[in-house]
Amino acid sequence: MIFIVIYVSFDMVCGAYLVGNMTVVIVKGSVTERFRDKIKEVIRYMNINKLGKDTREQIKGHLRLQYGSSCTEASVLWHIPVSIRAKEMIYILDILSFFLIQFQNYLLYIVNL
Repeated sequence: MIFIVIYVSFDMVCGAYLVGNMTVVIVKGSVTERFRDKIKEVIRYMNINKLGKDTREQIKGHLRLQYGSSCTEASVLWHIPVSIRAKEMIYILDILSFFLIQFQNYLLYIVNL
């Protein structure tokens, strides 16, 4: 019975270790990781220079704003492979042409009234 408890505990620790390492490998170099590293550096800088609480909050707020606004549609499309991006653009242009035709029909309808 004790062997089973030790074995299961060891198995859970190994599983957690593997999941943690795979997560680190997947997230390596991502925007979130760079943001986290930048925040750590800024906090270290603020601790060394003993900045005030309001200044700290302003700096952190500015960094959060930069991180939040970095995920625009253009930046997301830039990281998509070209073949998928081309398909997406064709789809968007089809929708755009549909609305353009509908808008022209609407204008003709109004003019003919």
